[in-house]
Amino acid sequence: GGPVHFENIPNNPLLKPGSLSFLHQAATGGEMLKNKTFKSTMEAFNYGGSDAVLVDMLGLTEMSGLTHACVPGKNSIGTIGDPISCVADIVVDPKSLDGSETGKKVKLTEVPIGETGLLLTRGPSMLLRYYDNPVETNKVFIYDENGNEWYNTGDLVYRTGYTEKEVKFSGRIKRNFVSAYDNIYPEQVEELLTSLEEIEEAVVTKVPDDQCQFL
Repeated sequence: GGPVHFENIPNNPLLKPGSLSFLHQAATGGEMLKNKTFKSTMEAFNYGGSDAVLVDMLGLTEMSGLTHACVPGKNSIGTIGDPISCVADIVVDPKSLDGSETGKKVKLTEVPIGETGLLLTRGPSMLLRYYDNPVETNKVFIYDENGNEWYNTGDLVYRTGYTEKEVKFSGRIKRNFVSAYDNIYPEQVEELLTSLEEIEEAVVTKVPDDQCQFL
């Protein structure tokens, strides 16, 4: 599930000692997992008799689902872990993608361990193209000088150094954000606002909120 689902467990009236004894593995994805949510969920698991550890994962529709998994005992809790076996990844300086939107091959510059960069992925599960949308397709498919094709996830991460490939999620390079269950695209809201003749210019940005993550 997502963090929103796990936030509901501590206050669930069905939560009683032993009521979660069946639960041995739990994973979250879709948005950033807050420390507050992790702590309250783990307290609920312990109270309910579960031996599960809530781990964070990363998945992308364009990669047919899961790309990274945090495995207890192997990875650091609070990270999104290593790429799964069929996925390759690279963490690069966003500036090294300049010119890639034209289909030009670029020289990707990996960032050092501990430094935040842009996550690119590839593998047999990667989509071919966005249907009938070459503009958006060219924005996210990256071709490096070695002939490899990568998908630009738009995610900002850094290598922890705990394992060779382990990464921790830092944020999104795109402006869209999650509010409760909804993906909010500021450009769409701005376009609607400026369609009113009384409004000449508008800018939409996110505000942190404990209940909805962002407003």
